[in-house]
Amino acid sequence: MEYRRQKIVISVLELAETEFSPDVNMVLLPRLLSGDFNRLAARAWSDLKARSMSIDLPYDARLQDYLRDIIKPPSFLKEIFITEAEKTAARQVLKDMEDMQAGGYKCYLRLVSPRGYKANVENFHIDGPPDTYASYDRALCCYAGPTTEYLNNEDAASNGRGGYNPLDDSQVMRFQNGELWKHATRNMKDVLPFIHRAPKGDGDVRMLLFGVQKLKF
Repeated sequence: MEYRRQKIVISVLELAETEFSPDVNMVLLPRLLSGDFNRLAARAWSDLKARSMSIDLPYDARLQDYLRDIIKPPSFLKEIFITEAEKTAARQVLKDMEDMQAGGYKCYLRLVSPRGYKANVENFHIDGPPDTYASYDRALCCYAGPTTEYLNNEDAASNGRGGYNPLDDSQVMRFQNGELWKHATRNMKDVLPFIHRAPKGDGDVRMLLFGVQKLKF
């Protein structure tokens, strides 16, 4: 089953520049990436000594230096514990964040506990504040761990508590690891919001790229 309001693009720049419309509330860049992102996610979770259910790392000098030290370890002792596949994954994350920043996005890397968020985002919902017009869109990529699930708007019903329930005959879809997408949020003019949920934890650290971009009016 295909998502009814998606547009497929072929580059990060095209994704950033594509505008939403009544027929498009999700823009997708399909990708199959090389690299050991699961190992990179587990290393980052351990190195950064995360204590909460998730940690957000802004695209700043600290994160850039951390990824570059994995790509080119500063010592032989560290080198022998880092695989080439892990270095490849770190290069991809760094390049994606550089490209997203160039496309107008403010980016950060999120690590999620192996237990998941344990929060309402694991139920179907839409993003954005309820009482104001949307001023940003959101872009995401799940590199490691279970990926975001989503529904066609026609296949969901509001539960009256700010969330959505899938209809009995609906099909839940899921992004593939490495795919990059952006989606519409609440209260965009003439655009339906994107209904989605975070997966429950499966024992692996999730690693995601998040980006926000101010909408053009």
